[in-house]
Amino acid sequence: MTTTHEAIVTGLAVLLDGEGIASWSPSGALTGPGPVIAMAAVPEAPDRVVTLTAYTVTDDPAFSDSTIAVQVRVRGTTDPRTTWATSGAVFDVLQAWTGDLGGVPVIECHRQVSAPLGQDGNRRWEQADTYYMQTHTPTRHRPF
Repeated sequence: MTTTHEAIVTGLAVLLDGEGIASWSPSGALTGPGPVIAMAAVPEAPDRVVTLTAYTVTDDPAFSDSTIAVQVRVRGTTDPRTTWATSGAVFDVLQAWTGDLGGVPVIECHRQVSAPLGQDGNRRWEQADTYYMQTHTPTRHRPF
């Protein structure tokens, strides 16, 4: 059974790949000219990567409304403009976006936080943006 987080992150990877922002491989292979999409953990290579991590912010106890946050962590090269360009392209697609991510209806999406992370040990620039997604996720005791 696919979890809500897995569905959202995978659906987001497919969306970003379809928009030409970053390359996604369902097998998890991190190949291509970059940036490539990784899940949860930031890999050491390649240089240009978009790492997606989902976590729950709130769940309504009675209705099927949840807020799922997705951290979009972008790493570029030693030129900070590579990070800014990728982060900006993601913002352009996701800000005020609505639709379906892996079977989960997203009623509204907006960036909540954007934080520069500086350079990593290899002097590659990083930035973390957190997007809040208002979702409709029925459960056994929250059918509406």
